[in-house]
Amino acid sequence: MMGHLLYLLGNVSSKQLSKFQWEAQKMGKASFAYAWILDQTSEERSRGVTMDIAQTAFETRTKRIALLDAPGHRDFVPRVIGGASQADAALLVVNASNGEFETGFDVGLGQTREHACLVRLLGVNGIIVAVNKMDTVSWSQTRYDEIRQRLANFLKSLNLTEVVYCPVSGLTGDNLVPKSKAERGSKMMELAPWYNGPSLLEIIGNNNSSTNYFACLLLALFSFADKLPVPERQVDAPLRFVVSDLFKPVGLGQPVVAGRVISGALSAGVNLPTSRVICQPSGNHAIIKSIRSMCTSNASGPNNGNNIEGV
Repeated sequence: MMGHLLYLLGNVSSKQLSKFQWEAQKMGKASFAYAWILDQTSEERSRGVTMDIAQTAFETRTKRIALLDAPGHRDFVPRVIGGASQADAALLVVNASNGEFETGFDVGLGQTREHACLVRLLGVNGIIVAVNKMDTVSWSQTRYDEIRQRLANFLKSLNLTEVVYCPVSGLTGDNLVPKSKAERGSKMMELAPWYNGPSLLEIIGNNNSSTNYFACLLLALFSFADKLPVPERQVDAPLRFVVSDLFKPVGLGQPVVAGRVISGALSAGVNLPTSRVICQPSGNHAIIKSIRSMCTSNASGPNNGNNIEGV
């Protein structure tokens, strides 16, 4: 679903998508072409599952938004935690297919409950629920209402009250992005005459549709990012950096630590106090040699990668 959304947003070109479609068809996985936009390793593609956090970003007039696509399989829960620990908001995607939602939601079987619990425990309060694969149940209102009611009761028990729901199809792209009123009205009236709500991006951005498809898309996207509330950052507090990954790029002597600044601030440079850090639980002292951040600021909030010395 996220791959198709990125394509509709223009983050992926038609040429790139055609390449993914050809490669997926060659491997007998034609329906996975959009998933391959974010699942880029050979193992992920051969197994047909997301195995690691895929990260991308887009800019608006005032913000740079980081999108993190997390695995859904139970074998990769630690990586889900790594991604959720860096999030300010969550998009929970559930499968509307007959039997698939039950498998993902019932106790002891799937990951829907566990993922919702994890993001709540990690401090995420706002959740958008995308009821995906509605095309497989012929856009049944009964099925949508059933899933929504079961999820609502569970999420309420987690004290998650800021929850909105949206029926979508990641494969066909229906109801992912706002289209013109005429186009969306006729298509959604045909698919789901019972649903007169907004598209997924409009829910996020609370933006009215334009008569021009691309203008509408950009307005909704920018509205989403510009209206997204920024959590209060503890810039003056002691530095706390949550590590999500550690790797050594080819040709670079020191390791790179990726993660998020939870509080405080850090800088690069031997002579700067904010470049000296303590690694836990070892207690080793290290120096930040360089910073590669998704944002210009390296105070609390942004995700970044730090080239460090002393680890």
